[in-house]
Order: sequence, then C-alpha cells, then structure tokens
Amino acid sequence: MCKECGLLDANPFANVKAPRCDDPDVRIVSAQETADLFAWLGERWNNWRLPLVYLEVAALIGWRATEIASMKADDVLPDGFIRVAAESSKTRRHKHGWLPAGLHAELRECMADGWAFGRFADELRRLLLVWRHQPHHAAKIKGFSPARLVGWLQDELQRYNGHRAKEAAKSTPPAAWEPFTLHDFRRTAITGMQMAGTSEKETSVMVGATPEVIRRHYEKMDQLVIARRNVERRLGADGTTALRIQSHQSLRAGCARPIQGAVDGTSKMAQTVGA
Repeated sequence: MCKECGLLDANPFANVKAPRCDDPDVRIVSAQETADLFAWLGERWNNWRLPLVYLEVAALIGWRATEIASMKADDVLPDGFIRVAAESSKTRRHKHGWLPAGLHAELRECMADGWAFGRFADELRRLLLVWRHQPHHAAKIKGFSPARLVGWLQDELQRYNGHRAKEAAKSTPPAAWEPFTLHDFRRTAITGMQMAGTSEKETSVMVGATPEVIRRHYEKMDQLVIARRNVERRLGADGTTALRIQSHQSLRAGCARPIQGAVDGTSKMAQTVGA
C-alpha cells in the first residue's frame, strides 16, 4: 500500500500481532474406514483393483496424490522400491519409497504406456462398456493422464462421502459423517510413520515436507497410545523392574544422609576426647 499505491507514508499494521489460531484438525482415515471404502468401491466397480492399489500406496507411502499418479513405469524399481522423479515432485527432488512384495507386484500389473497406473483409462473404458453397458460413457474416456486419475478418484470419494452422510443421517440416533479426501491418506501415512517411531528427519525426507509442516498439518498422534507406550518402556519387561530400582535408590538416598551425619558426629566426638 505504501510503495505500490503511495496512499500511506507508513504501514499502520506494522506493530499489530496476528491473532493466535487453533491448529488445523488433521483427519485420519482409520483401518475400518479404509476397508468400508474399499468394499463400496468393489461393489460399485466390480472389484476393480487398480484404484485400490493406488489408495493402498497412498496410505502407506504418504506422497501427494498427483505425485503418485505421475509415477512412470521406470519409477517402479526392483526389490520393492518406487520413486517420484524430481520433475513430478513438488519439492523438485527425487523421493523414494518401498512397498511389500504383493503390493509392488500389483502395481507392476497396473503399468501401461510408460505410466505406473497407465492401465487406468483402458480398464475404466472396458468396465463402462462391458460391465455397466454404458457405451456412450465409455466412448468419452480419454487416454491416461495423472490429472484424470486423481480427478476420478476425487469424484468417487465425493460420492462415497455423500453416501455415508446419508446413512449417518438415517441412523438412530442421527449421526454426523466426517468426510475425508485423497490428501487425508497422506496425513494417515505420515501419522502412521510417526506413531511407529520413525524420526521426523526420515519422515521429512520420504514425504517431502519439513518437520514443522508435518507437526502442524500432517500428524495426529494418538496420545493414549503414546502415554501407555512410554510408561511401559520405563517399567521394563516385567512391569515393575524400573519402579523397584527407583524405590530402592530412593530408600538408600534417604538412609545415607543420617548415617553420614552420625559418622561425622562420632568423628568429632573422638577428636574431642582425643584432645
């Protein structure tokens, strides 16, 4: 306003502090919610595996939605490794992940035309034509692109959230459904890494976000699990070892001071008598 428009000589808000805001609520997709979504997609799309493989990778690796969809066939590496190339990464750096053998093999089955999920367009077209008997819809399906895969998944999640919201409203008593998005699978993966004990540095390198951003926007730690786990670690294997050691040390420390005082007093008496 001062430099660009020349309307003011000084910034009237220079010494005004921004209001303190609550941290944004992080939505975690539970295992049961994931299973329910997979069952709904399976019924809706004749147990089509490709979108489920995508979601399993997203919930395990924690990369952004477009980064996963942009993987090339060359990014599916041997020995279970996968990669996001720098040109497809928001941070403009290579990122690497690892998948269990079964999931890695299924991802390989999704490859076509140089893309990791390149079979998406052809398989969707075939489902619309053969299974749903919708030739006009099938004819409108264009070739694969990462944006089309992500857009289709977002549309399906929007339908699923609407379906679950209606079910929740009809329940007795009526309940509210908290919708989730593709980005929430990234949050779920990052939280899972942190809860498993992965360091913030390692998580940051893998998912491409700074520790500060991770703490504020991507993790939702289960405080009850943390509280129990930390105390169990202190207790030891039998649940009482550490407490016994601390108790004995406290008793010894308490007894040591009077004994030392008595020894000092006895020494002084002996010196006095000797004198």
